[in-house]
Amino acid sequence: MRARTSGRADAAEALDAADAAPHVGALPAGPLRSIADVAGVTVGHATLDARGVQTGVSVVRPHAGDVYRDKVPAAAAVINGFGKSIGLVQVDELGVLETPLALTNTFGVGALAQAQIRAAIDANPQIGRAWPSVNPLVFECNDGYLNDLHAFAVTPAHYAQALADARRAFARGAVGAGRGMSCFDLKGGIGSASRVVRAAGEAWTVGALVLANFGRLPMLTIAGVPVGRMIAERDAGGAPGAAGGQGADGARDDVAAAGARGERGERGDGPNGTYGTYGTYGAHGRENAGTGGGAAGGLAPRRARDAGASSPGAAPDAAPPEQGSIIMLVATDAPLSSRQLKRVALRAAAGLARTGSVYGHGSGDIALAFSTAYTVPHDAERVSLPALVADAALDPLFAAAADSVEQAIVDALWRATRVTGRDGHTRRALRDAAPELERWLRAARAGA
Repeated sequence: MRARTSGRADAAEALDAADAAPHVGALPAGPLRSIADVAGVTVGHATLDARGVQTGVSVVRPHAGDVYRDKVPAAAAVINGFGKSIGLVQVDELGVLETPLALTNTFGVGALAQAQIRAAIDANPQIGRAWPSVNPLVFECNDGYLNDLHAFAVTPAHYAQALADARRAFARGAVGAGRGMSCFDLKGGIGSASRVVRAAGEAWTVGALVLANFGRLPMLTIAGVPVGRMIAERDAGGAPGAAGGQGADGARDDVAAAGARGERGERGDGPNGTYGTYGTYGAHGRENAGTGGGAAGGLAPRRARDAGASSPGAAPDAAPPEQGSIIMLVATDAPLSSRQLKRVALRAAAGLARTGSVYGHGSGDIALAFSTAYTVPHDAERVSLPALVADAALDPLFAAAADSVEQAIVDALWRATRVTGRDGHTRRALRDAAPELERWLRAARAGA
């Protein structure tokens, strides 16, 4: 199956600042508002969109050269290890990347690993003979709700297509590896963001790219506002603040479509149009999300929820578990060691938590951070490093990593469009489910 790549129209959309997701947090963004604000980083996609096949491949290139010959310092952090990524063990041991970063669905990992090995051998025939083997690095999320995993639609050729498509201005949302992903029971996918901070007397850029495929609707929190709970309550027929919710199979899309005709709210008036953070609303508005099919599914009536609680205010036992996964890639131009990059990768979890995730049992939450400040030559016997940022000066970079991951998740939701896939399963887009989102955020800010 021939995949669709980004194309000029998608690239233009990626640069459309007027259509950017609401800015969360107080740190400023780079000009592209993406991981490509880190110099040298590019992203490409191959998208498969054919009825029950809704999937694809995304590739992040840390630089334009041969990553095997000029290795990139990196480190990974496993927040919750329910995942099938390939290559993390050697990254943890050696602290470098040897291939571009590939993302796809769970059953496509093997095909992409083979493609990465083949591409490295084609460029360097000494690999596996006079030289050591190559470490493929493939990340995955399970897109099986919208995509027929049993089709094994992803092939090595799709990796080559995505690699050839790599560019600074790249598409986001329901594209590439994100085509079939779900996030908070809405359409998820690829999101990206960047932040610019000062550390050790210089300005540095931190960028993030996420493959968002996690969470339950009532948990969704944007800038401290319980957006998911508000959507669920509104879908149930009442104003935000009443009980109710969305069926797990994307029911109530008719309500969302009607709401989509409403007026969009105004941008916030903080720095860079930011909405800041409005504080918390209970336990991120986590209520019992329904798992039934069709319109009957949804949040349990309040009396039923209360009856299942062991004490006033207790969470119900029947709440469905958080499942899915998220891959969080963090890039920076700050000169950091692999040990320091491990610390940066861990801070991705802070951004993830701000959106409402609790890293559920069945969620594979993986972060990887890399630096473009220098490379490690394959054949070097000694490696000269630039002056590294001191550990005591890392806090601004930690904050930027958390902020950019949080923003990238919001970006994935904001840019994703409605998709219907396997067996007629549908995920609606955030902007269809909450056309008044910006107004909600503005009202919360005014009342803070």
